[in-house]
Amino acid sequence: MFDQGKSVRRTSLAWLALGLATLSTPVSFAQDNSYQSKFKSDDWSDSEIVKPQPTQPKSSKTPSVVRSSDPLDSRASSPNSANFAMSSIGTIGADKDDWPTELPRLSVRVKAKSTAKGPLKVEVSESVSIVAAKVAALKRAPEAKVYEIAKQALADSNYQLAIPLFQMLSARAPRDPRYFYGAGLAQTAYGAPDDAFPNLLMAWHLGDNQVYADAANEITEELRKRMDGTFKLTFQWQRDDPQVVLNAGARLWKLGLTAQAIQLFEYSLQNDPIYRGIAAYNLGAVAEHNGDLKRAVQYYQWALKQRAAIQAAASAHPEMAAEVVSMEKLCPTIYMETALADVQNELHQGEASWNGWPQATSYPQYWASEVCPLCAISRTSIKYEAGQSQLR
Repeated sequence: MFDQGKSVRRTSLAWLALGLATLSTPVSFAQDNSYQSKFKSDDWSDSEIVKPQPTQPKSSKTPSVVRSSDPLDSRASSPNSANFAMSSIGTIGADKDDWPTELPRLSVRVKAKSTAKGPLKVEVSESVSIVAAKVAALKRAPEAKVYEIAKQALADSNYQLAIPLFQMLSARAPRDPRYFYGAGLAQTAYGAPDDAFPNLLMAWHLGDNQVYADAANEITEELRKRMDGTFKLTFQWQRDDPQVVLNAGARLWKLGLTAQAIQLFEYSLQNDPIYRGIAAYNLGAVAEHNGDLKRAVQYYQWALKQRAAIQAAASAHPEMAAEVVSMEKLCPTIYMETALADVQNELHQGEASWNGWPQATSYPQYWASEVCPLCAISRTSIKYEAGQSQLR
């Protein structure tokens, strides 16, 4: 077990206390739905989707994540990027259970790659069935009630309950950074920095506050020490750029953190209308890499459908044109068309091969995550090898 000496425990308790104080700061925000009608679709349903459970505890020294006591905003208080404002114009649904009916959900079972030895501090342990029952009972409870219970679970070190409750809240309110921050706090305290990174990154991305920046930077340093010495919070994008989410997902996938990458891709697919086609392409690439060609076809087809829809919307609304052009450069339509044609051909021939980026399979890996600042997973080894040679 990890050494739980007094100094480590004191640091952990102080960090959690400040995090809880931050979460308790009163906030208010208004969702911008001014363009929502442009992206409505009849393709969403309320079908039940089984969420992946939190990974088993993985120990690491808990970083002193929060360094500031500044009050929180529940979303970016003054977005300074036209890209961010444009990407915030609509969501697929108010809950993650709202999912395109023609798309599958990727379920990923991956071997733990952490060198961790156990949880740093878990003082409350409940069976999976008890936690699941509590979460299910709160599924339709008011947001404020769920939030208070989640904060109390975190204060009580009941991370097994706090994590899914904060995840439920972030699904309900995907523009509120407090919920991603709470999930990240709980996962870090639980000894799962791999799982905490996407949530703390999202809090930083959504909320213009130093508290979130400190948390995201410190969890990034944890991954850098344990996995890849070149890993960064962001490659070249600004905090509020929607590309931050896709780029981080691509780098996490290269690092071998597939489930965490899928979380970020799914967020973009559901919440960033202009970029959801690239997110669907990335999910197709994940499925293709895993040999699930039929699902890959579904994602690639849906990506092309969304690309056509966003191009039509840009034609009708010239104010969107610049961002749509920028988006298309990140993942040209020809990439999607080639991916679809390749996979359909492999299905016809009855054989599959992956010639794109490899994934890290052991740690430390000092090459996996920073080959190039792409937002789309590369399917060609030539691009990968070119990037690797430049690093060397």
